[in-house]
Amino acid sequence: MCGLWGYAGDRGADPEILSEIAKTASRRGPDGWGVWSDGKIWRGTGVINPKFINIDASVIIGHARLSTMLGAKEPANGQPLCCSDIVLSHNGSVWNYGEIKDLLQLSTGCDSEALAIALSEKS
Repeated sequence: MCGLWGYAGDRGADPEILSEIAKTASRRGPDGWGVWSDGKIWRGTGVINPKFINIDASVIIGHARLSTMLGAKEPANGQPLCCSDIVLSHNGSVWNYGEIKDLLQLSTGCDSEALAIALSEKS
């Protein structure tokens, strides 16, 4: 299972609290990490380095990845994902990904990208 975490509030969040939240989430997903804040995404392998948490952002979405699919350890296949005006961090698998991946124009090897595309077309 992956670890999802986030923050929404005033800018200038407590860096120690955010680091502890990210560290706790990493127990659920030790293979990779991703952080979205202020329209930018940072991704890496292993457990997140707290320097990538933008404490000046008012909204942060974090993801700690447990790799379960081929190529899932590649940072480019990590989350959060952006698609149109949707930012998605998802814990789970898209069960029919193998059937639909050829129908969609996916830019990653992440099955959650199919979910992000579906959500962006509904908005």
